[in-house]
Amino acid sequence: IALLAGAALVGCETSLDPFVDEEAYFSIYGFLDTGADTQYVRVVALRDSVRARPGARIDAAVALTDLAAGRTAVLRDSLFRFFTFRDDEGHIFWTDERVAPDRTYRFEVQRSDGATSTATVTTPPVPPTPVITALPRFGARVQRQVRWVGTMNVAQVEMVYHVRALNRDSTVDDGTEHAVVVPYTDVLQEVDGGLEIILDLTRDYGPVYNSFDFEGAVPAWRIELTALEIRLGRASDEWTFVSSSIDFETLAIPGQFTNVDRGFGFLGAITRATYPWILPPEEVALLGYTNGQAR
Repeated sequence: IALLAGAALVGCETSLDPFVDEEAYFSIYGFLDTGADTQYVRVVALRDSVRARPGARIDAAVALTDLAAGRTAVLRDSLFRFFTFRDDEGHIFWTDERVAPDRTYRFEVQRSDGATSTATVTTPPVPPTPVITALPRFGARVQRQVRWVGTMNVAQVEMVYHVRALNRDSTVDDGTEHAVVVPYTDVLQEVDGGLEIILDLTRDYGPVYNSFDFEGAVPAWRIELTALEIRLGRASDEWTFVSSSIDFETLAIPGQFTNVDRGFGFLGAITRATYPWILPPEEVALLGYTNGQAR
């Protein structure tokens, strides 16, 4: 996701002069997200100068169509300011239309003279439910093997700890309940017949603890664990560079990885899934939490 955002900030400002295909009108950068209540996509009008004028208007009517249902949503324009060395402002088109898994959508940008750039993307199916297996404990180390059967293009894997701070007698909370997200995308690996991560719950206690200001205004003594969940974002099959280390210069090449017709850039899609699970009380205590999980 960060790579695609970087491409949006770098690639879309390239001069028009090197483009071989003169029938290109817009650059499109972004992704549809089945887990979001609002969709955001950046649109850049191709031009023959490196930088746009601050506050410049864009001649673009943008629509998103669910091809199976035949339903079309018109996106609204917002001018965003980007704090980077290459960009000042950019047009982000948005809609509160939700997108569904395993559906095909057409994203269309049309100029007032009829010149049009389009991108078609299919949202991935819902990812399969993983098998979560307890690994042998070594001392106080608590780990889990999480395995998904089958192959898929994964954009993001996160472990989420829902916690709150308790007072000294562990009966009253002080209102600091929140979710701590620990990324696991980098440790995802292919195994025979599927994908796997190893959760290290003992290591994760550090970022959970540090999310509270115990040295400051929070007079808490214990951390209560109220829920656990794994979140996975499955990317569209065409979005092959979503978790790669491709440099920005490569991503900035006009036409690189593009799925835009009569334009440049890339429109991806992500389908998200959440898998809640319960940790045994003895392991909750071993990790240093108070058990507040729903039975």
